[in-house]
Amino acid sequence: MKDGGLAFPGKRYEMLKIAGKDEKEEISVTHSGMSLRDWFAGMALQGLIASMSTEYACKNLTEEMEYNRDPKRRPEWTVARSAYHYADAMIAERTKEDRVKADELSHITAQIVAESARQNVVMAKALTRMDRIMAEYKDDIEEAKEVYDG
Repeated sequence: MKDGGLAFPGKRYEMLKIAGKDEKEEISVTHSGMSLRDWFAGMALQGLIASMSTEYACKNLTEEMEYNRDPKRRPEWTVARSAYHYADAMIAERTKEDRVKADELSHITAQIVAESARQNVVMAKALTRMDRIMAEYKDDIEEAKEVYDG
């Protein structure tokens, strides 16, 4: 299952006591943080719980007694599953947006490459024309050099 990567990756610094010495050394420790999926689910869970009415909560508390044999049917499990469904939907949408952006970048890159190739053709034609002109006027150019150096 895709979890969206890390939500809060980073480094923290800890003091490490060097064995047998009274001095300490600061070391960098990379920690992974939580997954983006877990963070999204936690945010969704806050909203889901906050939006529950008192009547709904009381009804669920009363019904909880019926779910003792199957804890996964209890309301908190249902709400938790819903939170992860929201998180999964957010990650899927985010991934879709990333694909669209990648496609757009690919299209722009193809346009740049095509334009560059077109400009290379134009430049090659111009250089070929210039070579022809230089060859045509080679004698005149040599004569002008002799006069100038002269």
